[in-house]
Amino acid sequence: MITTGGMQDGEIKDISEGGTAIVGRGSLQIGVGDPIELRVENFEKISGHVVRAGENNEFAIAFDINGTMARKVFADITKKSKIT
Repeated sequence: MITTGGMQDGEIKDISEGGTAIVGRGSLQIGVGDPIELRVENFEKISGHVVRAGENNEFAIAFDINGTMARKVFADITKKSKIT
């Protein structure tokens, strides 16, 4: 992910058409409202913003994409990454 604080690695814990929950690796360098660019291996960049930043480096992102694109991204990621 690219944040205002720089590059940050993380693991997707949950994903939907509207956004994703992530556990960051290392100290959390983001806050609620911050813009973020999610980069999932072998997929295009997805713009969004932080809607929750909690303890244990957990945070949630709401995607800034339209419904059609959101459904396509969700289907592609869950199919190829086997996320349920």
